[in-house]
Amino acid sequence: MSTYTSEVQIVNSALIKLGLDPITSLSEINKSAKFCSKQYPILRDEVLYSHPWNFAIVRVQLAKTVNTPAFEYTYEYALPSDVLRVLGVSDNEDGLTDYVIEYNSTDGNRVLLTDESAVKIKYVRCVKDVTQFTPTFGEVLSMRLAMDLAGALTDSNTKTEFWARAYDQWIKLARSFDAQEGSARQVVTSTWKNARY
Repeated sequence: MSTYTSEVQIVNSALIKLGLDPITSLSEINKSAKFCSKQYPILRDEVLYSHPWNFAIVRVQLAKTVNTPAFEYTYEYALPSDVLRVLGVSDNEDGLTDYVIEYNSTDGNRVLLTDESAVKIKYVRCVKDVTQFTPTFGEVLSMRLAMDLAGALTDSNTKTEFWARAYDQWIKLARSFDAQEGSARQVVTSTWKNARY
């Protein structure tokens, strides 16, 4: 699916955009590799988090934890370790599901609290395998890296501003392409929403 086959290819695309020499490994001992190895995972997750990319969406049923919330909610559910962003929770009979995402004070893991006795979620996962990226996502990530690295590696505000504009344009285009995959959805309003009008 992806036009990229490795993290190094995406990083090198960013470096080439900045007029810099490519690297052969993120563990090289040079300024470019050092900055890229630190920023790549941070910016990958940022771009993944920014949109419900089709290739990164997962649907699962959650398992209850042994914990009971101290107040407000009845159940606590463990979230998968690769969750970046919960997009939605399965509806109950009235079409509304009240939930919140918090950190468990015991172990520090993110959990979902709700009154629902069974919970299914749709979420954006942390995708590390670049071969699963769509071609437009890989290019957008490369541009995001170029924008971020321009100041540190080229000392050029002009390049930073240029790649910021390019990233803004490309991410809109990539999100548009991504949104066109799949059938059109019919929006159904709940009785609660209808009662408000």
